[in-house]
Amino acid sequence: MKNGVLRFWILKDAYEQFKRYLTSEKIGFIEEFWWPGKFISQLPGVREVYLLKKLNGVWYLRIRINYEEELNGYLIEPIVSIS
Repeated sequence: MKNGVLRFWILKDAYEQFKRYLTSEKIGFIEEFWWPGKFISQLPGVREVYLLKKLNGVWYLRIRINYEEELNGYLIEPIVSIS
């Protein structure tokens, strides 16, 4: 944990399998193609993916996935938000 935010990373080789699992029918995340804060924080050369799952009528769980070259993998950060 860093600054109250849960973060973890996965190896570069595991990324596609991880994303397929989360977006499977069983788990139910969908890929977000637009998110207002996304473009503010995106730096040139940084690859970010956002996944979204509606938890109920009010809450959403978003997952931000950034490629981190120094880690040779992807940094995963869950974000809970209100619809």
